[in-house]
Amino acid sequence: MNSNARFLLLPLLALIFLFQACSDDDGDEVSRKDLLIGSWEVQTGELTDYTITISGITLNKETISSTPFAAEAQMFEEALDSLADEIFPPNTIISFSEDNTYVLTNPNSQNSFQDSWALSSDEQNLTIEVENAEVSSLVLNIEELTANTLRVILTLDEDDITLVEEDEESGVQIDSFTIDYSFSFTK
Repeated sequence: MNSNARFLLLPLLALIFLFQACSDDDGDEVSRKDLLIGSWEVQTGELTDYTITISGITLNKETISSTPFAAEAQMFEEALDSLADEIFPPNTIISFSEDNTYVLTNPNSQNSFQDSWALSSDEQNLTIEVENAEVSSLVLNIEELTANTLRVILTLDEDDITLVEEDEESGVQIDSFTIDYSFSFTK
């Protein structure tokens, strides 16, 4: 019986050691800041949603085409969609450094500029300072960040950019708005 007990105990001990060797090591976790460091190329940028209040009427991307503004909605949406390429043109490279500076290089022009960036304390938002631009900073909500993929949502509103506030011909006045863009980058 002793030899049977030892025979059964040996596989049990082997399993315990196996599970101990396979346990997660918390010291190996990579921070979002560490993942962010490096050069990222813009793959896509698209308008994902918007809400706009015009003369007291609130509309969004799904409802605007069924309103008296349907004719203008197409042009408005095209203008908003093209803004994505102005914010981050396709193939733009943004390189984040450990010292919280970045360099943004647009391959369609010889222009590049640098400024600072920061992660929020919960590492969910990336703030990019933009000197000499219409906006002073862009706050990007990080949807996905891996070693090779970065997907962010940028939400703009009337505090960030100015849309035409009133069309004098029609009397249409933009009271408020939010615009959501989705951008994906690869390392």
